Amino acid sequence: MQGAFFEFGKVSYMHTNPRPAYSYIERRGAVSTPLRVIEVNASQPRGRQNRSGKDRKAERYFYYTATASHDIVLSFDGWRWEGTHYENNVGNNYDVLLCSVEAPNGNVAPVYFSGVRNKTIVDGDANIMSDALPASALGYSTLPVGIYKVKLIAGFAAGGYTPERGAFQGDVAGQQNQWYTAADTTPSDIDVAGAFTYSGVPPDASWPAGGIRPIMLGHPVVDGKSFIGVGDSIFFSVNSGGTGIAGRGPLNMPAYNGGVDSYPCMNFSLSGSRTWIAQERTKWRSYLPYARFGFDEFGTNDLDAVDAAFTQGRQTQLWDIMYDGGLEKVYRTELLPYCSTTDSFATEANQTVQATWTGRANTMNAFYISSTGTLIDGVASMAGLKGTDTSKWKVDGTANKYVQDGRHPTFFGEGVMAASIRAVMESV
Repeated sequence: MQGAFFEFGKVSYMHTNPRPAYSYIERRGAVSTPLRVIEVNASQPRGRQNRSGKDRKAERYFYYTATASHDIVLSFDGWRWEGTHYENNVGNNYDVLLCSVEAPNGNVAPVYFSGVRNKTIVDGDANIMSDALPASALGYSTLPVGIYKVKLIAGFAAGGYTPERGAFQGDVAGQQNQWYTAADTTPSDIDVAGAFTYSGVPPDASWPAGGIRPIMLGHPVVDGKSFIGVGDSIFFSVNSGGTGIAGRGPLNMPAYNGGVDSYPCMNFSLSGSRTWIAQERTKWRSYLPYARFGFDEFGTNDLDAVDAAFTQGRQTQLWDIMYDGGLEKVYRTELLPYCSTTDSFATEANQTVQATWTGRANTMNAFYISSTGTLIDGVASMAGLKGTDTSKWKVDGTANKYVQDGRHPTFFGEGVMAASIRAVMESV
């Protein structure tokens, strides 16, 4: 497996973890595992959407749960990450008017908020949770691993915005993400299995990118491995073109692992972002207690603007935030090459390293290795993507096999990166 070795060994006493892991047991009938992410494709809001004149939105998104659980809790947001380091509100309130969950057995159950069906998500709200939906409501004693389908109808002022997450509607057949006007269009019963149908004026065609799509949490039967990763367009994935229900990119790929020994995962990444979007901003941190282990992939965009010493200070603070938020272990990914080419990356000889990159990237990668055992728990090696000259991309004579544009891996290259990250996941 190319690139699948890593460094690890952070001493356990460096940070106090306020959320210790333990398996489910019965205590006077109460669930005693922590609330965790249970899906493989959770993400923070990465933007916002609206449609002129529209005041309703219907969504149907599919979730692959990687662990059996006692219940489902859905978490909604009224903010989004934006640009290099901004955390902005959506821009208006929106109402979750109705929401339901369809289980693998075909049963459907309504979602409630403090005992009622509707909930206003106030502009800027973070991590607004539904009531727990117990397994019994869906016809199970415990909820099995499998595909769950969440439908919701949202309302807002005409032309109002809703958040946009990183799970793309167009990646999975049958998902829906559609705007309409309440006065003209009526959707089908949300508490019936299957896709929305409509009477009256047809809604807009499904927007192929993300939607409100709440994060799926729950109390797992066994508090196994769960992950959160933060990063830029490399984790976000600009070249994968989608990997179906698992989501996109080199963090979601190894978490899903083709549906074999999958791990719940939250991918909090954004194209163009720098470390300080996570180090300075706060709303995303409310999700840290829902994972046990973390990855940091930031740095490429940082080094475009600042030197290695400044970046080290920012990333060290970020790691402290991740530990203090409840993560048991934090891992880094090595920074990748950054080059131009005259032959579509078919050879090393025709690659030119970006002027300031080699020194800064090598300094950072050495810092990650030296920080293992003190500041972080380990480093996922990217050797499988590097050439004989480790400042350049690996080649085999094929144009654009490992990299497309000089800094973002191709879908094949993401798979190499994913193999290294999976090796770390399995070692935890």
